[in-house]
Amino acid sequence: MRFHQLFFVIHFLVNLSPLIAHSQSLKKFEFSTFKMGTTFRLVFYAKDSSQANLVAKKAFRRIDDLNEKLSDYHNESELNKLSQSSGTNTFVPVSDDLWKVIIVSLEASKKSKGAFDITAGRYVKLWRRAKRKNELPSAKELEDAKKAVGYDKIVLDQKSQSVKLIASKMKLDLGGIAKGYTLDEILKVLRGEGINSALIDGGGDILLGDAPPEANGWKINIAKDSSSTLNKTLVLSNISIASSGDLYNFVEINDVRYSHIVNPKTGLGLTNQITSTIIAKDGISADYLASTLCILGIKDGLKLANKHDFPAIIQVKQGNNTIICQSKRFKKLIN
Repeated sequence: MRFHQLFFVIHFLVNLSPLIAHSQSLKKFEFSTFKMGTTFRLVFYAKDSSQANLVAKKAFRRIDDLNEKLSDYHNESELNKLSQSSGTNTFVPVSDDLWKVIIVSLEASKKSKGAFDITAGRYVKLWRRAKRKNELPSAKELEDAKKAVGYDKIVLDQKSQSVKLIASKMKLDLGGIAKGYTLDEILKVLRGEGINSALIDGGGDILLGDAPPEANGWKINIAKDSSSTLNKTLVLSNISIASSGDLYNFVEINDVRYSHIVNPKTGLGLTNQITSTIIAKDGISADYLASTLCILGIKDGLKLANKHDFPAIIQVKQGNNTIICQSKRFKKLIN
């Protein structure tokens, strides 16, 4: 599984200093590692370096464990083995981790009316090749891939915790949700070891645990751009922040700019220069919502954000102008 760190015109700058001097009984520690194609950074408070090192090792092992289950890059991953069973009319038992991610993914698909769809793996594979060759997939390739796309082609058996993929040659892709789930699982590892005050950064997406000792929360600075008058500091804890967009990750083919974000309804990268930033209750929600709002666009994206009452900023560049919209919940946060 590979994720790429992205920075957007709307971005979050994390100030790791607590609002008040932390207690002398706990010390701040920071660890980082490159896994899943991105950098994971852990910042947390522990009693001593021995505890901190042990907890960090357990957290990083958990990332490796999830990569073996959820990656579409490793041929022998649990996800790819499930994809290989597609069209065989067979229910395949899956691990708790893969089951949980698929359950949330299907809920996200229904909520977004298919704008988020983990069955778009065939499209994603075509688009990766298109970016390498700087050449669009053919109409025939897209039509063939379309036969294997559609979240309604996933059938669940809850009693046996198994999954059946009813169309042949399906390929699942969890790139829009697995990183958020990984952040949530890292925080579980930390909390299981008695570490509650933590910040986890996975390629720019952030999950916050409890506030630093004797502080009200982690200070998050929000800026629209380097010269913006919008420069607010939020004090947050036990929440997640994720961004998605094509500011740096895009390709131009035949003078058209395409995003790395693939629209599961067309099989092509988005052509509207759009970015979104989401604040949600957990990492998995923030992760899938960030990419989903980019696919939906400003109108439908804001409609979804306001319907489910979560903070969101969506930005679209149109020529020399930039349209920036905030959900109702986000406006309340910064005002």
